[in-house]
Amino acid sequence: MKYSEDLFKLVKSLDKNEKRYFRLFASMQKGEKNYLNLFEIIASQESYDEAAVKRHFHKEKFINQLTVTKNYLYNLIMRSLSAYHGNNSVDGMLREFINQVGILYQKGLYSQAIKMLQRARRIAVHHEKHIFLLEILRWEELAARNHETNYEKLKKLLEQNVAEQKDIIEKQAKLNRYKRLYTQSYLLERKGSMRDKKDLAKIAPIAGSPLMRDERNANSLNSKSLYHHIFSNIYYLRGDYEKANQHTRQRILLLEKHPETIREEFDNYIGALSNHVMESRLLRNYTESLSSLSKLKHILYHSKVNKTEQARLFEYIYIIETDIHIHTGQFESGISLIPEIEKGLSLYEKSLKMSQLITLHFNIANIYFGAKQYNRSLSWLNRVINETNNDTRQDVYSFARIFNLIIHYELGNTGVLEYFVKSVLRFLYKRNRLYKFEALVLNFILKTLPSASSAKELTPAFRLLREKLINISRDPLERRALEYFDFISWLESKIENRPFADIVREKVGRR
Repeated sequence: MKYSEDLFKLVKSLDKNEKRYFRLFASMQKGEKNYLNLFEIIASQESYDEAAVKRHFHKEKFINQLTVTKNYLYNLIMRSLSAYHGNNSVDGMLREFINQVGILYQKGLYSQAIKMLQRARRIAVHHEKHIFLLEILRWEELAARNHETNYEKLKKLLEQNVAEQKDIIEKQAKLNRYKRLYTQSYLLERKGSMRDKKDLAKIAPIAGSPLMRDERNANSLNSKSLYHHIFSNIYYLRGDYEKANQHTRQRILLLEKHPETIREEFDNYIGALSNHVMESRLLRNYTESLSSLSKLKHILYHSKVNKTEQARLFEYIYIIETDIHIHTGQFESGISLIPEIEKGLSLYEKSLKMSQLITLHFNIANIYFGAKQYNRSLSWLNRVINETNNDTRQDVYSFARIFNLIIHYELGNTGVLEYFVKSVLRFLYKRNRLYKFEALVLNFILKTLPSASSAKELTPAFRLLREKLINISRDPLERRALEYFDFISWLESKIENRPFADIVREKVGRR
């Protein structure tokens, strides 16, 4: 069944142009084309149903060898996609050049092979494709040995070839070291915001690497991009959003100075734009935030992007848009985004990263909360809490459980709060995520709320909790709790008996 599911997912991933090309490609194959009929049936299904396939083809001989036909169809689709996308990327173009060089070499057409290698070399050098360059140098060596008759010229060519290989291997080795540092910073960032000094200590070996002491150590476009990406991650994890944003801007400028590389570095570019939006929002610089958001939207609506890239843009754009609505108190207008988000979720959900999906669900819950639609807020938050296969955004996953308590309080479900609080305490303690901010809030819900007999009695308690949270939020590590939900504004709404959304909007106006 696993192989059948793989085939089904592959067929369903094809866009209209790829399907059209496959049908043309398949029509040129010799022999019976049962696999083409199988393709059409699978393409028409909403979910893979092998029983339906067998019923449809029960009179056909090939049904007795369905596994063989499915295997052939899968491989044919992959061959079709390789042909269709062959020249859509630099890597594809270089692979094609090298394949053609191999053919020319086998035919003894060495001078033609050398001309093709020169074209391939120019492209590989321009795009810093070191691995391909090594393969090109290998073929250049073989072609020279068979084509060059002058000893001195051959000697010079081969010695130059060896020197170039050494230089490229050294460049690739340095790039790999930057990639290793980036991977370390990325994995720390994927776990979510850092909240204690023990976590911060994990950053020190990355920031202290000799490669990170000076940007001039990065001697290629790719390594410079990684240099800024690593520092952006490091400063973001430390809560220094100003410096994180400086490095993100450098990364964007670097890529935009080389527009021909953006297609190859698509995920890198839109990721940088997304980070710039979020960091600018955290710095309350909404002009820059909206500028990069506009770039992302322009790419989605006016550029040629495939479905996977559309999914990536969708998650970036709507996480950012919902986030801006939340932190500016525009909850009612934020609700107008949700139908479009739901449409996108049904279209892209299988292509979305789990960490991004969880963040998007959490943001929607936040928007409904600010609009006082608490049941809808709870419904979306439960999607986060009930996601058991999540080990990346532990910060969002953990904070969702605390936010859950606030929603139940607003719904008047005070009878369940004690049970839920104890469950959350166990959950956070087990995962080493019980920090000062969380402990204060949970202790308040567990002990103070049940002892108050009226809203009037609660007001002084709300004031006291507000003061304590303001004091501990002076610590940048503790202040990060306010990035998930504005507890202080919520407490002020209770103290002043005013809408939460009004408090948030007024604070934005004063900044």
